[in-house]
Amino acid sequence: MLTGNLPGWFGEAFPRLRILSLRSNKFSGELPLVVSNLSSLQILDLDENQLNGSIPDSLGNLKAMTQQQNINHYLLYGTLSEHHNYQENVYVTINGLGLTYTRTISLLTSIDLSGNNLSGRFPEAITRLVGLEVLNLSRNHINGQIPDRISALRQLLSLDVSSNRLSGPIPKSIIIFPKSIKDLETVKICSNFPFKFPQKELASGGTAQLVHCNAADREVLLEFKMGLQDPVNQLSSWQGSNCCQWLGIACDNATGAVISINLSSLDLVGEISPSITKLKSLTRLVLSWNNIKGEIPSFIGNLQHLAYLELNSNKLNGTLPDSLGLLSELYFLDVSDNELTGVVSEAHFLMLTKLKYLFLSENSFIFNISSNWVPPFQIHQLDFGSCHLGTSFPIWLRSQRDMEVLRLSNCSISGSIPTWFWGISGSIGLLDFSSKHLEGRLPNPLNVSFVPDVVDLSNNHLKGSIPLPDALAIDLSNNQFSGHIPNNIGQIMPHLIFLSVSGNRLTGAIPDSIGVHLEVLDLSRNNLTGSIPSGIGNCYDLKVLDLQHNNLSGGIPSSMAELHVLQTLHLGKNRLSGEIHSLQNFSYLETLDLSNNSLTL
Repeated sequence: MLTGNLPGWFGEAFPRLRILSLRSNKFSGELPLVVSNLSSLQILDLDENQLNGSIPDSLGNLKAMTQQQNINHYLLYGTLSEHHNYQENVYVTINGLGLTYTRTISLLTSIDLSGNNLSGRFPEAITRLVGLEVLNLSRNHINGQIPDRISALRQLLSLDVSSNRLSGPIPKSIIIFPKSIKDLETVKICSNFPFKFPQKELASGGTAQLVHCNAADREVLLEFKMGLQDPVNQLSSWQGSNCCQWLGIACDNATGAVISINLSSLDLVGEISPSITKLKSLTRLVLSWNNIKGEIPSFIGNLQHLAYLELNSNKLNGTLPDSLGLLSELYFLDVSDNELTGVVSEAHFLMLTKLKYLFLSENSFIFNISSNWVPPFQIHQLDFGSCHLGTSFPIWLRSQRDMEVLRLSNCSISGSIPTWFWGISGSIGLLDFSSKHLEGRLPNPLNVSFVPDVVDLSNNHLKGSIPLPDALAIDLSNNQFSGHIPNNIGQIMPHLIFLSVSGNRLTGAIPDSIGVHLEVLDLSRNNLTGSIPSGIGNCYDLKVLDLQHNNLSGGIPSSMAELHVLQTLHLGKNRLSGEIHSLQNFSYLETLDLSNNSLTL
């Protein structure tokens, strides 16, 4: 864990730095003024440190953030709403055998200074960063008003200024979502004191009053806290009479009843106390990214108004209680990345008619679902990765009309993908069937009613010619696809950023025009012949090029000198010859493999 002050030389040493993430350390002192010299910076993440002082006005000079972006947000896994951590939804990771590419397909311009000890007034200079899409200043000691000029951040998708000391009126641009911030999805302003809502926007037409928490709910929260260990004293604000000002607590404006507990990423240890069932108005319980142990208690089913339950990334064990199926208001359920086991049956979803987001991945669940089951819900996003669904493709998916994300990776499903699936309605943005068991052929062309942006069918036994949907990222690696890569692939997939067909049985030449927007191209471990096409030099954004273990011949084309941002180049185990002068300008190159060829210097 890093300590001390943030080094001032950052601003001078890395003029091309695009991502700076130093979260969850123990940096202290003030934010250096020279950070503003990082002219290419698009992601600044200093979450969970011990920084103090005010946020410098110079932060508004970050050049790359002062320009509006043209970014396709459909690449994001999920939305930026409260349901999913945006910081985890910026990156797309797709795995190939023996080589893992982790690359930022699309940079979501963001500043995260949450969880520090920053003070002073809200930095109005930040409103100059018109390209900013995510701003998180929560859990600090920032005071003053949110400036009206916040409406200048027209590309803002997520704003979190909760748990500070902000006061004054909330800008109308936040309340009524005008066209100037038309895509704003998440706004968190809770646990500030005192805030005034614009009178015109109140449903009742009256004036907002300062909310004071229900006394009985305050005692319940203190009892709930007794069941937790707080090793880094994150809950130090849990004192005083008004629990609505406590970290992670939100109250009903009219009654003062506690309606939300959000204690995510606070390093809390312990178990879920039964006292929580006394919070009769609770609609949201978030304990994700902690060290919560024990079982998910069955009394959770008594929280009749619960809409959001997020317990992911803890150390929970035992089974999923049947009582979850009684939560008729449940909209979002995430228990992924725990140590849960046992059977998941139809009873777990009995009354979940409002469920839209369901994440059970990275556990050891065994599904026991009838083949003729029709779920009571219409799901938007579903992730059952690493769960045991049985060998048959889940027929109940046929009833789902609104899916945006579908992940069934490593789920023990075998056999072919049924024909009806390719005509399923909806607008799936991420499709992940990587599992090592699927077989058969895919429709080609892949004429489907949805156009997914990310397709991962890697590590299966799929055959036939490679299907080429108009996607942004596609991973077909480690299958048994054969035939040629179509010469018009650049026209079929004009928006392609990531393509991996490694470990298949492809033959023929690499097309001269394979896609000008590519960042990752992996054609390794096939039977491709011919030369490396000169058109590869037109892929100016290419960061990874892997052509190893084919039968390519000829020289390295001089046009490859145009690949100025290339970081990884694998050309080994081919029949290439000639000189390699065209490689000398690769200033970003980190990995180079030219082995087992006949190349000369």
